[in-house]
Amino acid sequence: MAGIWLLPAVSPRVGWFVVITLGFFLGNVPFCHLLPRVFMGKDICALSDDGNPGAANVFKLCGVPMGILCLVCDLGKGFLPVFAAEKMMAAFPPPALTTVGADAFDIRFGLAIAAPVVGHAVGIFRGFKGGKAIAASFGALVGLLFAKPMSPAVFVLAALYILFSTLIKIYPNRRRSILTFILFALIAGGYSVMTGMISVALGCAIISAVVIYKHATAPLTEKELAQMEKGRQLSSTNSASAGK
Repeated sequence: MAGIWLLPAVSPRVGWFVVITLGFFLGNVPFCHLLPRVFMGKDICALSDDGNPGAANVFKLCGVPMGILCLVCDLGKGFLPVFAAEKMMAAFPPPALTTVGADAFDIRFGLAIAAPVVGHAVGIFRGFKGGKAIAASFGALVGLLFAKPMSPAVFVLAALYILFSTLIKIYPNRRRSILTFILFALIAGGYSVMTGMISVALGCAIISAVVIYKHATAPLTEKELAQMEKGRQLSSTNSASAGK
């Protein structure tokens, strides 16, 4: 991404193609699969219950230091393409939109926001077995904190996860993530549209669709089945108590 400052020498179309394409391929780099395997000889996809190459499984199976390293890498691969795209906006402002905040109207910026998340979910370097893209999503949204105007989307996503993990506990985790990203798309996307940040709304919509799809189509794990059964039993108990 360092070459982004050289892009004013090329056309805007080429520059945006490079940024979006590199963002997609950077998103495909499976740090959570590669780093534990190289440094610890562990295949977290084979060892984990869900086979997901994600930071949560690295923390669980490889410990905190490796978990932090992988988490930072996944956040970084979401952050860097968005940060580079913001430099693109400065180099190639949209035609007839040269006022402060004009970057918000460039749809290409929305594609750049989503590119690393889509790449992580696709997983071309792992036989198209990508991850669920939560960390990459947070990384991309952190990048929006440096945009002009700044987008608070990352705070919306974080607040929803905290809400559904503490005050309103939702199990299994896939349901929590699906509900979180549905509400995130509505809240962050709606706010972005109302404030004129069309490209950010597009990026949030694509990110949400990708994460929801990955969670909805992932095979159920034994832990999730146990959580669902426990929930049904609790619901039956509560219904029986209410009927007395």
